[in-house]
Amino acid sequence: MLPRRQLLEHVKALGREFGRRGMRQHVQRLRVYYLALERGLTTASNELDVKWTEPFVIEWLKTLGVAPFQQAYPVRSRGARCTRCPDAGTGQAPLFTESQFPGGTKMRCQRCGTVWIERE
Repeated sequence: MLPRRQLLEHVKALGREFGRRGMRQHVQRLRVYYLALERGLTTASNELDVKWTEPFVIEWLKTLGVAPFQQAYPVRSRGARCTRCPDAGTGQAPLFTESQFPGGTKMRCQRCGTVWIERE
């Protein structure tokens, strides 16, 4: 693995070459990598994996109950069942733990798709 200073110089050279060839999208993405690398925001292997989108940000706001999305998902007690699906002979509808985060879990009913938050 290259020392960070040397890697930064290589990234600059690559950026210039991308620019010379008119590869604008590559230049933009490389700038983000350069900034992360420069500020020590990459992993130990100098990797940067960021795929944030507007829908991803909104979904996290809903999941964590941040205003103005605090009412997006109902909050239920731990181990709750789906309120939309009646228990059919064999028991409750199959549930899926969609994500876990400090302070709670996001659950989804696999039968109807209903989503709710269970707080710890």
